[in-house]
Amino acid sequence: MPRKKKQYEIGFDIFGILLIVLSIYLYISLFSDSSGFIGSGIKSVLLGILGLGAYVFPVLIVILGIALIYMKSDMKLNHRYYSFILFTVAMLTILYIVDMNSIDQAVEPTFTDAIVLAYDHGLSGLGGGALGAIVGFVEVMLFEKIGSIVINIGLFLIAVLIFTETSFKTVLDTIKLAFMNAYSSLVSLLKQNNKQKPRKEKVKKE
Repeated sequence: MPRKKKQYEIGFDIFGILLIVLSIYLYISLFSDSSGFIGSGIKSVLLGILGLGAYVFPVLIVILGIALIYMKSDMKLNHRYYSFILFTVAMLTILYIVDMNSIDQAVEPTFTDAIVLAYDHGLSGLGGGALGAIVGFVEVMLFEKIGSIVINIGLFLIAVLIFTETSFKTVLDTIKLAFMNAYSSLVSLLKQNNKQKPRKEKVKKE
């Protein structure tokens, strides 16, 4: 029984390592032309489907690979994984909506046209790709561009809070503290400069 369990755990290690290697290969494919014919094809598919989000996708694979190695059979799809997916979809949707101004045609594109155009733009490393278009096109129809951006920024922030398990109040308190520290530092710096000016004037008079 222990031997079977050990073999079972080794299987998780192997699969985790393979995912990490795959992630490295994906990054080589995205940033270099030295990944061969397959790498070039993968690059086109990732950019077309995810747009700029293609550069985030390998990170998800790395996280999954590390989780498999460390957690093995104890790994479960908890709220953090779902928040990461929400984060990615919200990001792709925002990228698509922002890029819409450049892909809008004289005639309003249909749902299918929007996806094809977004895929083409994604190949150039623009927008949120076809996936961003699938969600973004529907949202813009319902809430217009500004409303859709506001909604997705809200979803983006919610995903970050869920992933980090931090309350919004804590985030606001941290921002407030940072601003107060910056303000105090600025005031102290101004006071020091004001003190040095009279001294310099005295030296000049002497």
